[in-house]
Amino acid sequence: MVQSRCQIRLDSDWRVFPADDKDNARLIVSHLVLNALDELDMPNTKVTEERRIELRAIREATADRPEQINHSNPSLTPQSTAGK
Repeated sequence: MVQSRCQIRLDSDWRVFPADDKDNARLIVSHLVLNALDELDMPNTKVTEERRIELRAIREATADRPEQINHSNPSLTPQSTAGK
């Protein structure tokens, strides 16, 4: 009876990481994330030349203005964090 309540599931979503070794904990987490992404089996999306030109223009237009990068969250722009 006790054994049935204490079964260990190998497919559990819970993991234990070393709290006193941040480098190895981060390495383990990144390995798990990469494996999970690989298992999604997502197709590689091809970027059209038209979209590539559009993205290049956006990058060039915002390269010298970091405050324009995060439109959705103004609190993360360099201007709003300068006095903190």
